[in-house]
Amino acid sequence: MLFLKQIILCFQFLTRLPVPSFVPSSSEKLPLAAAAWCFPLVGAFIGGLLWGALLLLERLGVPFHLQCLSVLVLGIFLTGALHEDGFADFFDGLGVYDRARALEVMRDSQVGSFGALALLVSFAWRGVALFELGSVHLVGLSLLLAHIGSRGFMGALLLLPRARSDGLAVSSGAASWISVLFALAFCAIVFFALLPWYVVFLVFLISGAGVLIVSLIALRRYGGLTGDIYGAGQQVSEMLMLFVLASVLPELI
Repeated sequence: MLFLKQIILCFQFLTRLPVPSFVPSSSEKLPLAAAAWCFPLVGAFIGGLLWGALLLLERLGVPFHLQCLSVLVLGIFLTGALHEDGFADFFDGLGVYDRARALEVMRDSQVGSFGALALLVSFAWRGVALFELGSVHLVGLSLLLAHIGSRGFMGALLLLPRARSDGLAVSSGAASWISVLFALAFCAIVFFALLPWYVVFLVFLISGAGVLIVSLIALRRYGGLTGDIYGAGQQVSEMLMLFVLASVLPELI
């Protein structure tokens, strides 16, 4: 029963999908980080929906490039731009020298110049990567894997210290190693089942390096992570996974 509650909690927080309402009682402690093991399951569900949308658009005769852009927009809609918001706030914070002021900027709901440019790069990057894949099958497969893997890495960020004494990162709690290892193991099983081993190695190496850089910047600049940095890590991971898959998969098919 606890596992089911954690899955519902993840879908409530990480998506805008209509899931059964669940509010923990005062005696229950269900921090989001404790459910890090099922982050990739949410990614699998979103990726599966996007693949299904691609197939539908193909049957309707929608041009390939518009299919790609449509599913990117749909993915943002399904998550309520949660991760994109964190990505933009992370880059807005980098544009401010003072640490305390940078944390305030990240908390501000307004998007600045750095954040807007980051969002533009993120959307364009992912769109071009999907275009380069060249087929609905490869686009669907890549989106499925990128949504699964990026949320596995996002869960791993919950192991790191927090930059604030309040906020989302603190209320989410601390993830356990068992929960994170389960999430990463699930990602690895799916990737190895669908891709050659050397492609999996490249995907995990490059996207993992990107997430590591984000976390090191956060630790050096803020002394820890915030909820926005979790979103930034997810976006960087997703972008780099699509980059590797778009560079390699068309040559294999």
